[in-house]
Amino acid sequence: METTKSPDGTVIAYERTGDGPPLVVAVGTSPVLVLGGSTSADWFHRTVQETANAVPGARLVMVEGYDHGIPPEVIAPVLTEFFLGTTPAAQGTSGFRPLR
Repeated sequence: METTKSPDGTVIAYERTGDGPPLVVAVGTSPVLVLGGSTSADWFHRTVQETANAVPGARLVMVEGYDHGIPPEVIAPVLTEFFLGTTPAAQGTSGFRPLR
């Protein structure tokens, strides 16, 4: 994935596939949270890492013990912390691991 900025500073993440136009993956200036599960397949780990790398300032969190089907009661604290800007749960004992 590659990134560029529009004239107004909006970050655009995109991927080039073949000769066609690039596939836009993400557009925005808001904080970005990329989530993954620690038991997901290797290709999923690479995908979430590449996605987080493509978006400047993105926060990548891997949830220990789950694949990409994380139940609502497990993911809710991660989302709450992100939206409220509180201390990452991974610094406690909840099993969340922010990677950046």
